[in-house]
Amino acid sequence: MEGNHGLELGPVPREGFLPKQWIGATEFLSKNAAFDGRGVVVGVLDTGVDPGAAGLSKTTDGKRKILDIVDCTGGGDVDTSTIVQENEDGTITGLSGRTLTLGEKIRELNSSGKYHVGIKSAYELFPRNLTTRIRKERRDKWNEHQRLAKAMARSTDGKQDQAPDGDPTPQKKLEQGEVECQIAQLKAIEKDYKDPGQLFDCVVFNDGEKWRAIVDSEESGELAHYKILEDYRLNGVYATFGEHDLLNYCVNIYDEGNVLSIVVDAGHHGTHVAGTIAANYPDNPEMNGVAPGCQIVSLKIGDSRLGSMETHQGLIRAMAYLTPDESENDRRRHKIDYCDALNMSYGEATSRPDSGRFIAMARNLVEKHNVMFIFSAGNAGPGISTGTAPGGTSSVLIGIGAYVTPEMATQAYSYIDEEFYQVTGELKEPRSETEDLLDYYSDSDSIDSPYLNGIVDKRTKGAQQNRSQKNSVSSLGVPGIPYTWCSRGPTPHGAMGVNLCAPGGAIAPVPEWTLRKKMLLNGTSMAAPSATGSVALLLCMCKSKGIKYTSNRVRNALENSAKPLLLQNLSPGGNQLKQADRFGSGAGSVNVPFAADLLEQSADTPELDVQFSMSYMNSCGIRMSGIYLRDIHDSRLVRRFMIQLDCMKSDDDSPEGKAAASRFE
Repeated sequence: MEGNHGLELGPVPREGFLPKQWIGATEFLSKNAAFDGRGVVVGVLDTGVDPGAAGLSKTTDGKRKILDIVDCTGGGDVDTSTIVQENEDGTITGLSGRTLTLGEKIRELNSSGKYHVGIKSAYELFPRNLTTRIRKERRDKWNEHQRLAKAMARSTDGKQDQAPDGDPTPQKKLEQGEVECQIAQLKAIEKDYKDPGQLFDCVVFNDGEKWRAIVDSEESGELAHYKILEDYRLNGVYATFGEHDLLNYCVNIYDEGNVLSIVVDAGHHGTHVAGTIAANYPDNPEMNGVAPGCQIVSLKIGDSRLGSMETHQGLIRAMAYLTPDESENDRRRHKIDYCDALNMSYGEATSRPDSGRFIAMARNLVEKHNVMFIFSAGNAGPGISTGTAPGGTSSVLIGIGAYVTPEMATQAYSYIDEEFYQVTGELKEPRSETEDLLDYYSDSDSIDSPYLNGIVDKRTKGAQQNRSQKNSVSSLGVPGIPYTWCSRGPTPHGAMGVNLCAPGGAIAPVPEWTLRKKMLLNGTSMAAPSATGSVALLLCMCKSKGIKYTSNRVRNALENSAKPLLLQNLSPGGNQLKQADRFGSGAGSVNVPFAADLLEQSADTPELDVQFSMSYMNSCGIRMSGIYLRDIHDSRLVRRFMIQLDCMKSDDDSPEGKAAASRFE
C-alpha cells in the first residue's frame, strides 16, 4: 500500500500577508503606478508610530515618510521650568542630583549658559510590554547578584576553627552570627525588593533660533554622547534609549522651553496600522502597505500610563491639532498644515452614540474641511448592535468591518480545508470570483445603485465572455465572510454602524523594541487602515488628474462601488449564499478600481457631493437616525413614524455645488 498523499504547498505567497488584492489596490497600482498615495497625508490616531520601524522611513518618491509625531496624552511631558546656570567646569547639576557634563558642541550652541532641566521615570514613559520585559530582566540580573552575595556569605561559615571538644571557638561563633545576620538581611532585602527603574535627566536649551533637548538615556551624565534633538516635524530627528531596549523616541518642546514632550509609542498597534496604510519596501514591493507613497502624521492618543488606553483629553488634543487654525499661538507653530485622511483604530462602548465634543469636532473636519475620517467598527461581534464608539456608532464617520477570504485563510493563517483534503488529498480549487459575480447579479434586484448600472452591465458582460477568469479583483463579488468577532450594526439609534469592510488581518511592521520586524495582527483595527490606504490612492488620483472632490463625493464613490461579500460554506458541496451580511459588512468590500472609475466618470455630477440623512424623534425624545425595532413588543402594534430627511453637502460654495444641493432641498 502506498503512503499517504503528500501535500505540496510550495512557497507561501507573500501577497496574502497584507491582502491588498482583495480591495483592488494591487490591480489599481499595476495600471496607475504614480497614484500610489504620493502627495497625500494620512493622520494615524493610535498608540504612536515608531520612526525607526521597517518600511516607514521613505516614500516611493524619496520623501520622509513620517512628517510629525505628537503625544496628545501628556504622558511624556516633562516639567523643565527649572533653570540652572552652567558651571565654570562645563557642567550642570540635573534634578536627579547627577553632575551632567555638557561637552563642547552643546556649549557652542548655547552661548547663554542657561539650561532648563527636568527628570522623567522610564517606567512612566515606556510601553507596558517593554516595561514588563525590562523589569524581568533587571530582576533576573539582581537575583544573580543576590545569589552570589548569599554564596559568598555562606563560604565564610567554615567549621575548621573548632575547640578541642568539637565546639566552635568564640571567634567562630561571632563569625557565624555575622554570617547569619548577613543572610537574614539579604532575605529581607529580597522580600522588600522594589525596582524604581531608570531616571532620565532632561536638558533643554535655546541655540538662538530654536529649542533643543538632550535626554541622559543611559544615566551616564555625559551629555556629549547623546543626540541633540529638536521638534520632530522640523527634520525628523529621533534617538534610541539604549541598545538593549531599542525604544526609539523623539521630542517636541513647548511653552518657551518649560515643557519637554518625550514621544514614544504606547504599544505596537499604531506602528502596525501605519505600516498597513503606507509601508514602503523598495526591494520587496509585495510587502508594501496599501498606499506606499503617502506620508504619515502620528498622533498618540493611547496613554502609556494607562496601558495604551485612550482618554478624552488625548482625543480632544488630537482633534485640536488636526483642525486648521489661522491663529499664531504656541501650539499652532507645532503642527503641520493639513491631513487629507485620518485613521483611528480605537473604540469603546458608549451609552450616547453619535454625540459629544469629539463627534462635533470630527463632523467639522469631515463637512467643513473635506477630511476623510475612517474608523474601525469594533471587535465585539457577532451580536447585532455591538459596534464601538465612535467608528461603529456615528453616521458622520466611516465605520469599517473586517472579513476573511478562503485565500487569506490559507496564506495568512495556514488554514487548509481538512474535510476536502481527507477526501481527495488535494487542495480545493478556489471558486472563481467571476462565477460569484454572475451568480450574485443574476437577479436585477441585486443592483441598488443608480450610478452603477452602466458599469455593472459592462463588467458582467465582459465576465460572461470569459467565464474561465479566476480571482479577478475587478469583478464585483468577494468570496468571504466577516470575522465572527467583527462588530455588527445597526447602531442603537438606528444607523448602519458598519459602512464598508476590508481584510481584517495583516502582517505589517511593528516597533523595534518588540524584537521583531513584522507581526500578524487581526481585527477591525487592521481592516480600517486597509480602507484608509485605499482612500489615499483615490485622493492621489484625484489630485494628480485635477478631479475636484469632497468628503461626501469620495464616500459616495466608496459605498456605491463596494463589492458585496458573497457568503459561502468553505467545505465541499457547501451552498453559495447570495445575501451578504449587511450589518457586518455594510455596502461591501472596498473596491479601489471601481471607486476610481466612478470618481472619474462622475466628475461632473455634483449630486455625489450630497449626503442624505433621515431621522425621527422617538417616544423618549431622542433623535434616531433610523427606524430600529429590535424587541418583540416593538413590532406587535402598527406604528406610525414622522421622518425628517436632511440634505447635507460638503463645504462647496461653487455655483455647481449650491445648485446640486438646492435640487434636493
